[in-house]
Amino acid sequence: MIRDPTIEERETLQHWEHSGKIAWYQRARTVLLAADDRMDGTAIARTLGLHPNTTRRWLHAFDGEGLDALAPQPTGGSARQFGEELVEALIALLHEPPSQHGAPDERWTLREAAAALVREGWTKEISIESIRRLLREHKHSWQRAKEWLTSPDPRYAFKKDGAIGC
Repeated sequence: MIRDPTIEERETLQHWEHSGKIAWYQRARTVLLAADDRMDGTAIARTLGLHPNTTRRWLHAFDGEGLDALAPQPTGGSARQFGEELVEALIALLHEPPSQHGAPDERWTLREAAAALVREGWTKEISIESIRRLLREHKHSWQRAKEWLTSPDPRYAFKKDGAIGC
């Protein structure tokens, strides 16, 4: 059994429960289930779908050091921040034929978009996961990019624009 949370700790735990972040929610529910329902670590783990060792570790941490010991620790460095100029360049890039930007295919891939941004000097490096995240944040899909068909016909552009009776 753990100690009962103080009024301030209980308010913080209830805030964590409703924060929308799963790591905070799981820790808060673990402590509240142990304090309010007197559940043990194994029962809490079963209820929350966690490993029993995880819930026991959180309960011991709370009991010994309070809420500060429960706060999720950052893993690795912070996510790289890219400016709006890069996002605009990326979206504009996806609306142009890949061959205009040195890509070998006629269809954009995340890898080719990242390589094109680096080749054109928009950034020194960018991962395909960063490209995916930026596009998702701006509600744009790289998968909707079109294939560009070209033709040696000198009237191709005229015909492509929908002229009738060529």
